[in-house]
Amino acid sequence: MELPAYLMALAGWLLACSTVHHEQWRVSSIDGTVITTSTLYANLWKECATDSTGVANCRDFPSLLALNGDLQAIRALFISGMALGVISCLLATLGLRCTSVLPAQATTKSRVVLCGGASFIFNGILFLVVYSWYARQITAEFYNPMYLGQKYELGPALYIGWAGSALCVVGGGILCCTNVKKSQHPRGNNKNLHPVFLPPSMAPVSASGVQKPLITPNGGSPRPSPPADLDPSYDKNSYV
Repeated sequence: MELPAYLMALAGWLLACSTVHHEQWRVSSIDGTVITTSTLYANLWKECATDSTGVANCRDFPSLLALNGDLQAIRALFISGMALGVISCLLATLGLRCTSVLPAQATTKSRVVLCGGASFIFNGILFLVVYSWYARQITAEFYNPMYLGQKYELGPALYIGWAGSALCVVGGGILCCTNVKKSQHPRGNNKNLHPVFLPPSMAPVSASGVQKPLITPNGGSPRPSPPADLDPSYDKNSYV
């Protein structure tokens, strides 16, 4: 499930990034209009108009400071989401078991993939905030009876972005779920430890005179220590 989850999150990030050049984040509403001579649509960077002959004219927003605060914040969040997606893709790619960039240690790779999956989740949430915030502005103007300007409806770019955001969250969640247990060290695993009793002359004795067992992995016998009164020239490798 690791590779399909990575491809799912990557596809979601690419879908969301593809909306940066999509011109129809919002489309002019024809509600209550009998004759429509032109269609207006806009995105984060420019606004366009298409007349009845199909000729489109676009113009960029003239000034950044002239924009309202909401649109400036949405722009900043969208660019942050694109940058964070690059980091998420890099982390997830380095940690995949099918890549050999990092050392072939399951714990290390799982931790890197876990970080990449968490980044994808945060990235998807960031994109969801962007598209939902922009959609809220459109719907608030549309249902406001006191608003006298041009009213718009949700454009297809928002639906593409919502789908990409959902893929990022789902793919990142699967990456985290498949690697959260593998990223932990096998500490405290005493299933293969067995007590071994030594001869009375070598085993440690408690204050009550009871022999203390030594715990060794896989039930093996520990190597006894040499007596204290042994010759200093004694070599530990020659002792059996």
